[in-house]
Amino acid sequence: MLEAVVLKSLGPSSGPDILLFVRFRKAWPSLNREGFKVADDPILQKIGSRNVELVLSFAEKQLDVFQPRDDYKELLTLVIMFLGGIPKNGITFMAPAGLHRARWMAKGIYAIKVYMFRGEFKMTKKEEVAITELCMFVVSIYVYHWFQAPSCRFAPRNDLKLLKDLKAYN
Repeated sequence: MLEAVVLKSLGPSSGPDILLFVRFRKAWPSLNREGFKVADDPILQKIGSRNVELVLSFAEKQLDVFQPRDDYKELLTLVIMFLGGIPKNGITFMAPAGLHRARWMAKGIYAIKVYMFRGEFKMTKKEEVAITELCMFVVSIYVYHWFQAPSCRFAPRNDLKLLKDLKAYN
């Protein structure tokens, strides 16, 4: 699902790398870590204040649950920061790691980092729009459904909710 949104937003790639993310990883050492920006008002308005609160609460609760991998924790932490929250462990950024098309979660992580450092990292207008769209999808749809997917007990309900959320998201 996330791969389809990446393709729609960023377009197809001629190789295994997403060139915007490769540029970002190369620029990372020179970026001011304190120069990050959270989601701006138009994005928060599109998400809706009620949904922002729900996503923040959900991400914070998920961080309290055992997460099997560091990238799971990193995505949740970035979502909280993206929405203007402060994670329990404070604001920190991990250096961008390797990325290939098979690592879906890394695409969400990269997209949020690129967005948050948009003032430090040069992008074209088209890239800015694409990253914004990608972040909105990750925060509004992907995070909740990705972290709910392992629950077999609630799978039918979660699948139906995903379909409804995708239709409403448009």
